[in-house]
Amino acid sequence: MEESLDPVSAQAIEAFPFPEVIVNFGRLETDPVTGESGRVQVLKHMNDAECLLLLHGTEPFSEEYIPSKFYEYLWTQRPILGLVHNNPQLTGLLKEFNHRSVDELNIEQVTRTLGELYDLWSVDQLQDNQLASPYTTQRAVDIIVGWTNEMVRANTRTG
Repeated sequence: MEESLDPVSAQAIEAFPFPEVIVNFGRLETDPVTGESGRVQVLKHMNDAECLLLLHGTEPFSEEYIPSKFYEYLWTQRPILGLVHNNPQLTGLLKEFNHRSVDELNIEQVTRTLGELYDLWSVDQLQDNQLASPYTTQRAVDIIVGWTNEMVRANTRTG
């Protein structure tokens, strides 16, 4: 495997029984031929995926953590399978956008959900969810500008 992987990931991939399904793109920099940034290349690869896997973790801090990759995945509108442990907020967000969330420690649930996704894929029914992410830069700017306008109005009335 390429050196861009951390030692734990490299070891896990080495032990994985189906290495042919893993593609390590390494760190994607600007392509000198196409001029595409690494970010654009990553988004293209995510859009090419049949289903995006969101690994969350079982560490205590994960209970209150929403990975930034979740928001990038939403932009693609591709199906997402979230392996989530003890984080009701992330589970709720995944379900709100019609994605799957399973407890990564519940092997039966993981196996059942993978089977369901495979069945949909095998009959070409694993489709984009067609829901645009509300988490955009423009929306964030609009909210911040709105707050600023409210503060200016409040200061004008009291000042």
